[in-house]
Amino acid sequence: MKKLLFLVLILSINAYSQKKIVAEWQKTYGADRNEIPYSAINTTDGGYIIVGSTNSKSAFDVGDSKGYEGLGGNDFWVIKVSTKGELVWTKTFGGSKDDVATSIVKTPANNYYILGTTQSTDGDAFTNGTNGGLLLIQINEKGDALRKKVIIGGNAGSGLTYAPVSQFHKPTLGLLADNKLVIAASRKTNTAPNSQFDFYLGLFTPETDPLWSYTYGGTQDDFVHDLKILPDNSFVMCGGTFSFPNDFAGAGQGFIDMAMVKTDAKGILQWKKAWGGKSIDMLYSITATQTAIYAVGESSSVEGAFTKNLGEKDAILIKTDFTGKELLLKHIGGIDDDGLNHINIDANGNLILSGGSASVIGSLVPKGGSTDAWLISLKEIDLKENFQLFTGGADTDISRFTLPITENRFLKVSATKSADGDLKLNRGQNDIWIQFLIPPPPVLFGRFESYLTEEQKIEVVWTTTQEIGSNRFLLEKSTDGIKYTTVNEVPAAGNSLNIKTYRLLDLKTTVGKNYYKLSYTDLNEKTYIGPNLVYNFIPLNTAPWERKSKQAYPNPSLGEVFIDLDSDLASYKIFNAMGLAINVEIDTNDKSKLKMKINKSGLYFVETEDIKGSKETYKVVVL
Repeated sequence: MKKLLFLVLILSINAYSQKKIVAEWQKTYGADRNEIPYSAINTTDGGYIIVGSTNSKSAFDVGDSKGYEGLGGNDFWVIKVSTKGELVWTKTFGGSKDDVATSIVKTPANNYYILGTTQSTDGDAFTNGTNGGLLLIQINEKGDALRKKVIIGGNAGSGLTYAPVSQFHKPTLGLLADNKLVIAASRKTNTAPNSQFDFYLGLFTPETDPLWSYTYGGTQDDFVHDLKILPDNSFVMCGGTFSFPNDFAGAGQGFIDMAMVKTDAKGILQWKKAWGGKSIDMLYSITATQTAIYAVGESSSVEGAFTKNLGEKDAILIKTDFTGKELLLKHIGGIDDDGLNHINIDANGNLILSGGSASVIGSLVPKGGSTDAWLISLKEIDLKENFQLFTGGADTDISRFTLPITENRFLKVSATKSADGDLKLNRGQNDIWIQFLIPPPPVLFGRFESYLTEEQKIEVVWTTTQEIGSNRFLLEKSTDGIKYTTVNEVPAAGNSLNIKTYRLLDLKTTVGKNYYKLSYTDLNEKTYIGPNLVYNFIPLNTAPWERKSKQAYPNPSLGEVFIDLDSDLASYKIFNAMGLAINVEIDTNDKSKLKMKINKSGLYFVETEDIKGSKETYKVVVL
């Protein structure tokens, strides 16, 4: 016998664009201060290693660190997470000052080199000079340090200086097929005519011994932000330049201009190129196909190369050939601040762009008053969009790195200050936020809830926000949470980009806990697990519903409800749909009228007793 008498009501509320990518899981990692991610890589066991910085100490996910000590310094923060995002281990490296890990590569022996900047002269950087250097750490998959090397800076303004991590500078590490390491950074010698920062490129043995190094730049500061090894083992770097047109073709337009530097496999300069206007124009990440170079960044200029700007700050995509010839300069974004921090290429040859956006872009709307983490997939052949995605909360969220895993699956690594919206947790200021993104299943759910009707029967309600090839829903019920019985099937919408609402009424409501779980099938009869809930049914101690001369009004209401009384009120009780007494805002100044304010939508029961001892129960629906 069927246990549910059901009616299915499908309501189309509003249309919106199809979601093409969703989070299978997401995690935040951090402590009570700032944790910033810069790069990530796959491990051999299906997990991931993320590198960045922390200035927390011995709190939550961050263990003992060397940089904090009450001074606010940063340490390298290196974490490994499992294939489902569980924290496997956490490590810190550095000294008592600022040390920031920005890049990681994996060797064929399943070890990892991590590169970053160091301002410390103690701890893991004890041989460093006070000017600032680079710290190179080799670890195994357990996070144990196998080798540490400091590429040292000078002292007291003399000797070499390697620029610390900033908006304009981030050192990057590359690994050649013969296991040689290549490092790109920003360096100055502190002696004329090289007293400004230049692009620096160095080649090192697998044992981290130097083989050669070169600098490239102009008469003003030039900063590296990323490096790419091209198919012929030559190198291309991107960043920004303060130099002039005779130093970089296209430079000297304003404050800082976008810059690229290309060398051959031996580090010999082949070309330098710049793009700019009168404001801040920077390239942050670079990649390449077999035939072209792509770089992304941001521009606040409205002149020079950027007269087609869209808003206050635009995300920029530049495409060149291997000779530096510009093939494309594309503005991406809206009327507010938008920028791209990273570019990658997935297994299908699509360009994967990630950054932050505060603009409304088509149907995408930021979730708060600040920047959302932003992900874009573009077809490389014509740069048409595969999908765009905003994720985040009310505070600042910025995607810093996206790692393609398999076809249409990505690990998106962001910095977040939010603790709402798509986020469930934030322990301090900035946390590291990882999302594992996949193509959506046939059904995306909105609500899955239950309500008590006036007949004290449980009504199960769920909504879907997207259905692609859905066939039917299956509702199951249990009284112990272990043994479930199939109670009914409901036809699904098939294909829908509107919100759909489904309702089922349980006529066999059980006193105590009622467990419900939902599953569904697609058109190929593949079964998917849906949401579940528990309703603890506590019968109300009232007679069956009776009509009264006095009613609650307005009903349904938007939260403010009135009940006229025949005589002065003596007492009242308010229950939610589960039969639990709740407290709400009550105005009892007028004894002949009960005025209440209920701030949460749902079904409620109000019991009143007047001074004559007359009791009444009113059903109230709040929308």
